[in-house]
Amino acid sequence: MDALKKLKEKALQNPEVKKEYEALKGEFEAISEGIKQSRSNGKRSGINDG
Repeated sequence: MDALKKLKEKALQNPEVKKEYEALKGEFEAISEGIKQSRSNGKRSGINDG
């Protein structure tokens, strides 16, 4: 298991962290999906595009 997954697993054991994570989960999933679509369309992030 990589370090990020271990950190997430440990953090989510805290009920307060888990509550906030669940509250924001949909927002982060939408952002992630948008990034995936942009990548599949050949678009870049705009960062350092010159």
